[in-house]
Amino acid sequence: MRENLANYEEISFKSLLFIFKKNNILITLIILAIALFLGNLYYKKQLPMYKSYISIELPERNPVNRPANGLQNIINTITMPTPMDVETEIDIIKSKKIISKTINIVPMNVRYYIKTPLKEKELFNPPFLVKNVKLKDIKKIKFEMIPLDENSFKLKIASKDSKFFKYNYGQKIEFTKGSFVIKKNSKHIPKKQYIISLKNKQKVIKDIQKRMSVTPSSLRSSLIVVEYKDSNPVILQKFLNTLGKVYIEENIKKRTQSASSTLDFINDQLKKVKKKLEKSALILKNFKKRNEIIDIQTKTRELIDAAVRAKEELDRIQIDLRAFQTIKKEVNKGNFSALAGLQVRYPVLDDLLQQLNRARIQKETLLTEYTPLHPNVKRVQNDIKEIIRSIKNVLAGIEGDLNQRKETLKRRVAELNAKIKALPSKEQTFANLQRDYEVNERLYSYLLQEKSQFSIAKAARVADTKIIDYAEKPLEPYSPKKGLIMGVSGFFGLLLAMMIVYIKEKSDPKIRSLKDIYKISSIPIFATVPFIKNKDIYNKPFVLEDKNSLESEAFRKLRAEIEFVETPGRSKTILVTSFIPNERKSSVSTNLASIFAIGGKKTLLVSFDFITPQIHKKLSIPNFAGTIDILQGLKLKELPYRHKDYPNFHIIPTGSVQKEFTDLLQSKYMKKFFEYVKLKYDFIVVDTSPIELNPDTLILTRYADITLFSIRIDYSEKDNIKTLEEYVKKYKIKNPGFVVNGVKIKEMGVKKYDQNYIYYATH
Repeated sequence: MRENLANYEEISFKSLLFIFKKNNILITLIILAIALFLGNLYYKKQLPMYKSYISIELPERNPVNRPANGLQNIINTITMPTPMDVETEIDIIKSKKIISKTINIVPMNVRYYIKTPLKEKELFNPPFLVKNVKLKDIKKIKFEMIPLDENSFKLKIASKDSKFFKYNYGQKIEFTKGSFVIKKNSKHIPKKQYIISLKNKQKVIKDIQKRMSVTPSSLRSSLIVVEYKDSNPVILQKFLNTLGKVYIEENIKKRTQSASSTLDFINDQLKKVKKKLEKSALILKNFKKRNEIIDIQTKTRELIDAAVRAKEELDRIQIDLRAFQTIKKEVNKGNFSALAGLQVRYPVLDDLLQQLNRARIQKETLLTEYTPLHPNVKRVQNDIKEIIRSIKNVLAGIEGDLNQRKETLKRRVAELNAKIKALPSKEQTFANLQRDYEVNERLYSYLLQEKSQFSIAKAARVADTKIIDYAEKPLEPYSPKKGLIMGVSGFFGLLLAMMIVYIKEKSDPKIRSLKDIYKISSIPIFATVPFIKNKDIYNKPFVLEDKNSLESEAFRKLRAEIEFVETPGRSKTILVTSFIPNERKSSVSTNLASIFAIGGKKTLLVSFDFITPQIHKKLSIPNFAGTIDILQGLKLKELPYRHKDYPNFHIIPTGSVQKEFTDLLQSKYMKKFFEYVKLKYDFIVVDTSPIELNPDTLILTRYADITLFSIRIDYSEKDNIKTLEEYVKKYKIKNPGFVVNGVKIKEMGVKKYDQNYIYYATH
């Protein structure tokens, strides 16, 4: 015997799946189909986004220091890899300046779409192009454009109130907030409804900065990865590759800004030195010819060589100083990139320049959101001033060092000149002339060499940064992900279907399965009778008609359950009732009594159903006299009726029903009747009226050892089951149990092999 508990099963995934029975599958499929349709609609309405990247290699952060003079510093500005701070370069790439120059080449502020019923579909290769866009005091505006013929089109602002105006291709289009020109990009432009979206340049830059990611490829790496996301894969590829080229060009330009002025300085020095060289050579030649001097003494030669070296070094220091002053002049103009060549020799300048770059980028970023008077902007501006002051202090120190070296060399040259003056007259004159000539010759050669190196370096313009991986055109969008959207839609659709079906099941007043009974009642289920399609079978005791049927097996199981129930006396009185009519109560009574009789037990089936008696009909016996007569004290010889096939099976029908029968259940003969039949029979099966029609039926439960409530799947109501539960407790009904009719075979644990039924007990 199975006892079902009130809290038999809590809500679980398995129990939710159980509710998808045949009558719920259609609801589930409809909701799931709607969810998938909405998911697909959402996917189609989303703007597809693509992403790609480029990788840029920066020079090594700590190259080997090379000692250099002033001119060589400037050449290094162009030719030598300049050490870069990765964080600073990341900020430069994302800066407004670099992005602005990039979108001047790649028009990111113009987008083209075709209008469709579902959404605006972006064009990657539009048949026309919008040029010369100028917008004033507006962030974004859209236009609708429809081609008319090969030369003209009509255009309007994309709003309900605006009107179309006719224009020619190439004609300047002016409106209150700006102007632009539409030019043909194809010989034939399909006659469709196009949408042109124009954005303010500043808004485009902000949008790009939000969608662009610039990160080092790994820790301590000099490789930077620039990733960008856009709805147009063609523009995405062009933008990234152009951005990389613009960044590299700016890097070269930054390092060569002082190149032209410095080269002019060298050329000017060459002209002056050349004149001095020519003049000194001519004077020396004439002096030798006039005085017939071929060579000079060794000591005089050594003195001249020392004087030449000292004078040459002094001249170089002076040129370095002038070159440094050229750089300093550029710095005073605000061109701090002119210091790039000095960074290798003076690391302190490198650190200060990195700080200056970061502070300037920070200020630029703040100015996109705040005014110059904002405290944060003012603070950064003060930081910039302090850094510039520090740079100028360092430059002043370098200049002081060069001046000190110049003065030292001047004193050395003066000492050597004094020694030359102490020579004899002719030797002194010759030594001076020879010294001037050699100094000018060496200085001229030096300047020619520097000019050659500088010119080659400037012409080469070799970048110390380079693009390692160029951006590729993405073939598929990375977002939205159709599989994910459809999966989520299906999941939530299924979840919604489960919730609806669950609520439907919970709110369903009918008993639909055995589990419904388990959940709401603690009364045990004594038997489950399978669903029978042929309703005529219920008109007679089917256990007598087909003893091997599945339904007959159910009653044999019920007989076994009842036999195991302990009762006080030898016989057992089983009362069979239901809450409402048509719950197969009389069928249960008739078949239960019949199965006892088949088993050889002396059985009495007695009908106390005074409203709709059915026993006499199912067993085909007369109903002239019965329990009504017995309860009135009449003794009838013809009662009880004996079954024609089973002599041990006796039946007492209801008898002729009277209008007033309620008092009969309170008859003094009732107790005597049950005392009498208990002595004569092994099993007494009592069929009663439905409780709802005759509540006095509950009076009979006091005479019953076992009370069976007949219920019916898809017919009996849950509230009635709960009421029966209350009656059992209230009237202290002994050994209550359910007989469930119309149970589906799957719930009964039955398998079918070769048309033969094998019953697996589930109780």
